[in-house]
Amino acid sequence: MCARCEELQEEVRQLRALLKPSAFDVPLSWKLSASQREMFLALYGRRGKDCSVEFLFQASRKHGWDHVRMDRIEDVGSLVSVYIHHIRTKLRIAGAPFVISTVRSIGFRLDETNA
Repeated sequence: MCARCEELQEEVRQLRALLKPSAFDVPLSWKLSASQREMFLALYGRRGKDCSVEFLFQASRKHGWDHVRMDRIEDVGSLVSVYIHHIRTKLRIAGAPFVISTVRSIGFRLDETNA
């Protein structure tokens, strides 16, 4: 994608955010995949609250995870953990004002940082 196209996409994103201020529009600069974006938005919608692995799995399931069975919870947990790892890395690189914490025996929690 050319630089001008990326600028225009970012401008459209910002204008959409102005039209619906209650929603969060993930910046393109974070470079999240579609399923990573859906998982982040699921966390964002419940920011400050614990989110179970099952909840995050269901939030991202529409992006090709239908082959993963919920009765194999260890597989689901591993899959979600890998995605969270990638999201954390991309947020840190982009300097995003969020941190994802692991909540032992439950799942994950998104919090806003003070920076």
